[in-house]
Amino acid sequence: LLLHAHDPDHGHICGAHPIVSELVGLLDHVSWSVKLRYFVNDDTTAYFAVDNAYREGGANSYVPILSSIGGALNSQAILDTVDDFLFYDEEVSTSFELGVKGALWDNRVRYNVAAFYQIFDDHILLQLNPNNPEFTQVQAIYTLLNVNADEVVTYGTEIAGLR
Repeated sequence: LLLHAHDPDHGHICGAHPIVSELVGLLDHVSWSVKLRYFVNDDTTAYFAVDNAYREGGANSYVPILSSIGGALNSQAILDTVDDFLFYDEEVSTSFELGVKGALWDNRVRYNVAAFYQIFDDHILLQLNPNNPEFTQVQAIYTLLNVNADEVVTYGTEIAGLR
C-alpha cells in the first residue's frame, strides 16, 4: 500500500504504509533455488542446479562480558578489539552444480558424477582468538566468536558408485 497526501508547504508526498515497510524489511533476502533435470535415457539423468542462500548476521553474546573485563583490566587493546567483534554481518552464498546420475549393466552399478562451485560473501565462521595478545589474559572466559570472512570460494568434484 502506498499512501498519497498533499502538503500545502511541500506539495505531493508519497510514502509506504508502515506495514509494507515492515514486510519489505522481513524480506531483505529471499533464498532461492533453480534446478534443471534432463533424462538422457531410462538409466541416465543429467542435472544443473543454482542455489542462493542467506544466513542472518547478529551479535556475539560474550563480547559485552569482554568489554567489562577490558575495562576492569584497563586494556584499551581489548576494548578496541571488542568493538570490532560485537556484530557480524549476514552471509549470502550462491552455488552451482552440474552432474550426471545413472545406472549401468541392468542396474547392477549406480553412479553419480558432479562438479560444484560455491561463492560465499561475508562468510560467517567461528574464530577462536582474534590476533590480539592481550586476550590471553581472559582466555578462560573467551570462547568462539562469529566473524566474517570477506569472500570464500569452494569448488570440486564428487564421484560415487554403488553395486
